[in-house]
Amino acid sequence: MNNKFCPNCGAPLKEGEMFCSNCGSKIDNSNVQNVNTSNITNTTASNTNANTFSNMNTQMPQNAMNNTANAQMNTNKSSFSNSMKIGIAITVIAVILVITLIVKISSAITEANRKLPYELKWKYTTEKIKEEYKDTNKFGDDGLSLKFDPAELGLTESDKVKYGSTYLSFDDEKLNYISISANIKDQEKKDKVLDYFKDKYGSIDEKNEGKDSTTYMWRKSAIDAFITLSIGDDYVSLSIIKSDN
Repeated sequence: MNNKFCPNCGAPLKEGEMFCSNCGSKIDNSNVQNVNTSNITNTTASNTNANTFSNMNTQMPQNAMNNTANAQMNTNKSSFSNSMKIGIAITVIAVILVITLIVKISSAITEANRKLPYELKWKYTTEKIKEEYKDTNKFGDDGLSLKFDPAELGLTESDKVKYGSTYLSFDDEKLNYISISANIKDQEKKDKVLDYFKDKYGSIDEKNEGKDSTTYMWRKSAIDAFITLSIGDDYVSLSIIKSDN
């Protein structure tokens, strides 16, 4: 459908009009603008479709971005959850290892506390000790002496103990008494010896302070023994007697 419009003001004209009813201009049919409304409609529809397509193009990337963000958030949550699980597993393993280590150390300490000096055993006879240990000498009627080892008093060679001795005695041919002595005047070394036996045997069961010495006692059923440590002005003496258990 073709419509005519005034070339002066653009108002629509009726068929056969000679003057514009809006502005009064004389109508020259040669100058009248014919507009194809179908073209306008088509143009409008095209513009509408273009706008719709543009909006779709705008919305589609936005939706894609939202989906990507959601996927990333889900991935981050999954990664965090996995990290938490791994962290918890590592913590549990670490705790188990620490507990295992503590148990092993405790067992080692307990085992050490069950041993007599020089790894002797009460069941050892004179002949067994002579076979097992070097530098043994007869001591008294039924005793033996062993080479002194400062380590049995918690000392080292660097502590330079000038004189020390180890004596063993027997009852019914089996070991029942151990004595380890050393000449020590330095108070720091005496304290070192005392600390060694505190660590080895634990809490002191009895302490006696005399005029010339202080005596510490432990009763240890684990090694069937009474243990006495005497510390004097210039000596340290350890005595271990087999108990009747």
